[in-house]
Amino acid sequence: MLPLVSVIIPVYNVMPFLKKCLDSVVKQSYSNLEIIVIDDGSTDGSGNFLDDYLLYSCRKIEVSHIKNNGLSNARNHGLSFAKGDYIMFLDGDDWLELEAIGNIVDILLQHEQKIDLLLFPYIREFSKKSVKRKLFLEDAI
Repeated sequence: MLPLVSVIIPVYNVMPFLKKCLDSVVKQSYSNLEIIVIDDGSTDGSGNFLDDYLLYSCRKIEVSHIKNNGLSNARNHGLSFAKGDYIMFLDGDDWLELEAIGNIVDILLQHEQKIDLLLFPYIREFSKKSVKRKLFLEDAI
């Protein structure tokens, strides 16, 4: 059986980005997901959007509304619910390619006894351009 991946998404006032974020997780090609969203006391309507999103989602999503206490607290709150074999954190203003979690699980399963933490590059989106960011210098790898 494929491992369960818990995706924890802390949310604080990210309404303009929230639908794209949630859609990118809900529509993942990898199916064995647990989606946990923590509304960290948003004041911009993000919390209400989450409740509405639940009504129309084709995947089960756990939403918890808590008093604003910061990103780390929201992530830790999500961890208290997580049942996954693997944990993934995704910020509420970020999104994933539709094959991302499946690709990550493939890498993890190939190197199961050797990986404690997996980082991957990302793309910064600006109004007029996208910039691919590297995590490490080429010669340091």
